[in-house]
Amino acid sequence: MTKYETKKMPILIALIMIISTVPLGLYALEQHDFILNIEHLSFSILGLVVEFMNLIAGFLVLFGSVLLVARYVRTKLESPTIPFEGTTPRLTFLTLGLEIFIGAEIINTATTRTLEDFLLLSLTIATRGLIGLILYLEKKSSSH
Repeated sequence: MTKYETKKMPILIALIMIISTVPLGLYALEQHDFILNIEHLSFSILGLVVEFMNLIAGFLVLFGSVLLVARYVRTKLESPTIPFEGTTPRLTFLTLGLEIFIGAEIINTATTRTLEDFLLLSLTIATRGLIGLILYLEKKSSSH
């Protein structure tokens, strides 16, 4: 293959995109509600995606919390005077759950555009930042 040889796949993809837009454009001219139907469908799908993401994130936060409490209780029952350590792997579930919550709230805020959703997103991001700071400080103190 020479340096200036044209690749066929990008041209084929561009042609398919151009050809497929023509029938959709003609249909959109014919149907006035076409765009509204597509918008309604996409908002419905995004709503389902947000609910599914919230479900997964809630499960991860709950699972991480249960692991953390179980580890704490087991450690304190075995040796009550020794400080509790080993939380970093369990807090990973919490931070991952909060990351998914943040993603879901970003999608929800973008689709609904209400002040309450924006404040909930801000609170979720602040909580994630606080947990990240706690993890950083814990990792830093355990390395010394």
